[in-house]
Amino acid sequence: MTARRIKRSKSWLLLKLGLLLYLVVGLFVLVWLRAKIVNMEYELAELNAEKLALLKEERYLLAERASLYSAKRVEDIATKRLGMDLPDRENIFYVKRTRQAGAYVASMPLSESTRREDLLWR
Repeated sequence: MTARRIKRSKSWLLLKLGLLLYLVVGLFVLVWLRAKIVNMEYELAELNAEKLALLKEERYLLAERASLYSAKRVEDIATKRLGMDLPDRENIFYVKRTRQAGAYVASMPLSESTRREDLLWR
């Protein structure tokens, strides 16, 4: 064999080894990426299960809050624990609301050109 042929066979051998190494590394990278994807899918499934559990707990707590604030429960606590009674008819007073409360202006006399609403909003 000539020196040129030996040099050429060495370069082909290095090229073949380089390509083989490139393919092996590429294969390992693909396997590693797939394993990462599978792990992320497991984590996502766990998070979805946790989300569903939290939503279920939220619905339960909302129902419990509604039952705690129910008028019947408040009335029972008021009558049994606090000793309150329902009022008699003669003890009920109705207050009629005429207008919205506002600031009382006493320092300035009202003239015909000045309206009370103008003074209240200044």
